[in-house]
Amino acid sequence: MATKKIRGYFDWAISTKGAIEKIDGDKWLMKSERSSETYVTSVSSKTTYCGCPGFKLGRDGECKHIELIKLLTVVASAAYNQVVNLDVNPDPMCPECESKNYIKDGTRDTTRKGYVQRYECKDCRKHFSKNLEYGRKWYPPEVITEALSLYCRGLSSRKIEDHMRSQRKSEDEKIPRHNTISVWGRTFLAMMAEYLSQWAPSVSQIWSMDDLHLKLSDIKHYLYMVADYNHRFVLSHDMGDSKAADDVAPVTLKAKERAGDVPDIMLRDGARNLNKAIKETNTMVKNGAKKKTHQVLAHLRGNVTNLRHERLNRTIGERIRLPGTIKDKGSKLIAGFIMFYNFIRRHMALDGKTPAESAGFTIVATNPWDAIIRNAFWGVKLQ
Repeated sequence: MATKKIRGYFDWAISTKGAIEKIDGDKWLMKSERSSETYVTSVSSKTTYCGCPGFKLGRDGECKHIELIKLLTVVASAAYNQVVNLDVNPDPMCPECESKNYIKDGTRDTTRKGYVQRYECKDCRKHFSKNLEYGRKWYPPEVITEALSLYCRGLSSRKIEDHMRSQRKSEDEKIPRHNTISVWGRTFLAMMAEYLSQWAPSVSQIWSMDDLHLKLSDIKHYLYMVADYNHRFVLSHDMGDSKAADDVAPVTLKAKERAGDVPDIMLRDGARNLNKAIKETNTMVKNGAKKKTHQVLAHLRGNVTNLRHERLNRTIGERIRLPGTIKDKGSKLIAGFIMFYNFIRRHMALDGKTPAESAGFTIVATNPWDAIIRNAFWGVKLQ
């Protein structure tokens, strides 16, 4: 229970500009209320420390600075825990007029999917079924989603075909061909990526930015990506023909529009094109004040590094650089692979969470692929 004296310090620190400043990780710089001194405070799951006299003289090994950091951590985690759940089984709508004013109209017996419910729209009198999410596909959803998962994890379409052939239960079971699997990838990954792009994550105030070199049809291109540093969520991506600032500006504008904010700090390397693009785009008026992004040069070695973004480049690059995957810079598969990285691929550094879960978006489903495809087809809004 906080005493009146500690609560007074809380009020003063929160209302005073520069009283609390995060240095790095679990370290904070706390200003004294009665003097000009500052103290380094470290609060983590393993250790707690503060440089103030109260911590050194205290019996419990804590002080008002540590208690304030713990309180702010709880408040921040509560804000990030405002989870958006994706509905697993959304209600259908009429594919003709997008109306939900319909009645059941018997069932239809199918060979692969059993009995399927039929509906009649009361507005346009159109008859439809609920199994329209995957279109007129002969294969069941389980086979399609398994192929998509293996495709995004680095297997080629031919290797997926070989894997499914080795796993079939009987000689009569039909196995999808490699060209069919490639069509599934182009169709469903683009649809899933476009649907999930409407969600705005709860981002932190530290972002990172870098470029990835690609060679498509013997022509050099650059894939620019902006990611949230804490949640590792890729906010935007864009393919450029050169390293000019005009080719970099679109990716920073997309990140700004999706997050609805600009970061306090942008980590980047020493490229001048990034410096100019960030200066031109990462400025906005927020709460009546002009907010600008402070650029921090991050290298591969030293106290400030950009290794998290370099790891992101390696993960995405390993997949899209496979022969025959990306043939031109307008390919929608890049957005599909980044969608997989953000919403489905789990990260050890995030305690087994996806970047989307870390930023407040959870898919409560046994098969997240199936849940996203069904919601994308019916156009369920993400609140």
